[in-house]
Amino acid sequence: MPPKKLHVGVCGGGLGGLTAAIAIARAGAKVTLLEAARELGEIGAGIQVFSNVSRLLIRWGLDEIIGDNLIAVDEINTWGADNELIARFDPKLGAKQAGFPHWLVRRDHLHAGLVESARRHGVNLIVGSRVQDFQHTKESVKVTTVHGVEHNFDLLIGSDGIKSTIRRTLFPEWTPQAASTVAAFRGILPYDEVFRKVPEARQLLRNTMDAWIGPNGYVLLYPLSAGTELNVVTLFQMDHIVKTPEDMDLNEFRKLYKDWNPTARKILEMVNYTQKWPLLVLPPKKTWSNEHRNVVLLGDVAHCMQNHMAQGAATAMEDGAFLGTVIGEVIRGTIELLKQLRFPRGGVFLVCG
Repeated sequence: MPPKKLHVGVCGGGLGGLTAAIAIARAGAKVTLLEAARELGEIGAGIQVFSNVSRLLIRWGLDEIIGDNLIAVDEINTWGADNELIARFDPKLGAKQAGFPHWLVRRDHLHAGLVESARRHGVNLIVGSRVQDFQHTKESVKVTTVHGVEHNFDLLIGSDGIKSTIRRTLFPEWTPQAASTVAAFRGILPYDEVFRKVPEARQLLRNTMDAWIGPNGYVLLYPLSAGTELNVVTLFQMDHIVKTPEDMDLNEFRKLYKDWNPTARKILEMVNYTQKWPLLVLPPKKTWSNEHRNVVLLGDVAHCMQNHMAQGAATAMEDGAFLGTVIGEVIRGTIELLKQLRFPRGGVFLVCG
């Protein structure tokens, strides 16, 4: 069979959407990515890149694009709140076992690398294009932006985040929910400032990733930005369910960890802003696609999750890579319909060729 010509639209230029755009372009399809914001960008908090994603970055050359901002630490340590060492893991051994490394990176550095890779792969990146609505028939999908611009696609990928327009249109009753009273706090500190104000931290933070686990929460510290910044992530069980971002008084935040390890506590006292971030999840659903199988959801749109395993962004990027594989088979004419192949990993894709 001759190769099929497909034009795929990607709604949303986050980590999952960009990964999908790259994978689908590599598969041989024409790809147009529509991003609501006027500039492609991401917030600067840290993110872990495990072997299921680092293998993609290496395969696509993103490790060379991002460079030293991808950090491999020498140790991963887990401590009790009283500073008793609970576990120590050697990432080099993990990389040997998995075949690919474990990296730490700022989200915006990873995002910038994906943007550059998408451009090199010929993806048409259109910013300032918030999708207002779309119509879907068996033959095609027509997307209309808030500015009245229309785009026609053979397949539309909904990767527009936790507040997705695509999901809300397809499944209006399917909404993210707060699964527990646990909330997250995030911040980034310059290492030179940390070592100046907390000199004893030099003995602890030696290109390592360190987590303290205690009553009702944890503290996680690791390097970013070629080792010049320290990522600070904390989780704590609050006295109410956090459904939307909430501001929190600094003194109240510090009291949460008042009995924890002194060094970790001093570092937390340097964080000069706090906001409670809700950790939302979506209930399981049998399908992530429309009845015509030409609109499909990925990432937080379909399976937003709590971040204890650091796999939220990773599974979104896996989704994108998976779609590239499937669409490549459709383009080559080797499959017409693929059902439920990705269900064990988090959900269902249904893609029609």
